[in-house]
Amino acid sequence: MDELAAAMAQNSPLALEFAKKAVSAASRMDLDDGIEYEAELFAQFCTTPDKNEGIEAFLEDRKPEWKEG
Repeated sequence: MDELAAAMAQNSPLALEFAKKAVSAASRMDLDDGIEYEAELFAQFCTTPDKNEGIEAFLEDRKPEWKEG
């Protein structure tokens, strides 16, 4: 469990926040509504500096420097 938490901590805090929202909402929605909500969250995340930083860091083979969160 500690390894999972450590791995998650390496990710964008904003992306983790969005993922927690999606998981939390999943128990209150049917599958179609859940998929739609997840797509909305993903679209919101794609407008953030962290999305660009993640892509750039991957392409440059370096650790990302998250801006949000």
